[in-house]
Parts: sequence; structure tokens; C-alpha cells
Amino acid sequence: MKYDLVDVIWDEQEKAKKRLDLIDKFSTYLNPDDAVITFNYDCLLEDSLTQQNREWYYGFAKENKTGIKILKMHGSINWAMVHRDQQNNFGYTLLFRKEDKNVDDHGAEEPDEIEYKYVLFRIPDKCLSNRV
Repeated sequence: MKYDLVDVIWDEQEKAKKRLDLIDKFSTYLNPDDAVITFNYDCLLEDSLTQQNREWYYGFAKENKTGIKILKMHGSINWAMVHRDQQNNFGYTLLFRKEDKNVDDHGAEEPDEIEYKYVLFRIPDKCLSNRV
């Protein structure tokens, strides 16, 4: 079911991109140091800001960016969790990797908590639109 939901969100987002006028109107009022909290999975605000050549980022420390901070409380259609031992197989932008300060770099075993087992990537639109 979750893959069907991704397809629905993607398809609706693609339709909505053709009529971004309300989102464009909202985004023009944003200042570079503003933060927007959203519960939506779509990337319409990001698309609007990108079309306006405005800087934005998701608020993760690994991004090291400035501009409008977009905080997505439930996640995003363009984010993917990947098992930590698979992270080098992707050339995507790393958003988040939790570091365990209690584990050393000398071969100590990985912690058992789930948040240490995965990393979070941002997937480019071109890869999402070509998904199978």
C-alpha cells in the first residue's frame, strides 16, 4: 500500500505543479531566514522557491545551507531511508545520519537502535519520475 500512496502523491504533485499560483504567492512573502513547518509530503513549496531562484533547505545539519528552512514533520516524497551499509551505493544528497558518540571508529559493533541502522537521502526529481 505504501508504494501506491507514493504513486498517488507523486501524480497529484505533478498535476499541482501546473498551477502553483497560490504557493508562488505565499512563497514570495518568505524572507531568507524564515522557517516553514509543513505536514505535507509534496515538494510544491520547494519547486516554487526553486523556480524563483530562492535558496532553501530542509534544516538538516549535513546540508550546511542558508535560506528558507523547510521543516517536513512527516517526511517528504523525495526522501529515502537506506540501510547504513548500503549508503555508498547511492550518489544522492545525504540529509541525515545519526552518529553514535558511544561507539568508536575501531570496529566496535553498530548500536541496535533503528535510528543508527539507516541514513536519509534526498532523491532528485528525475530519479523519482523514472521510478518503476
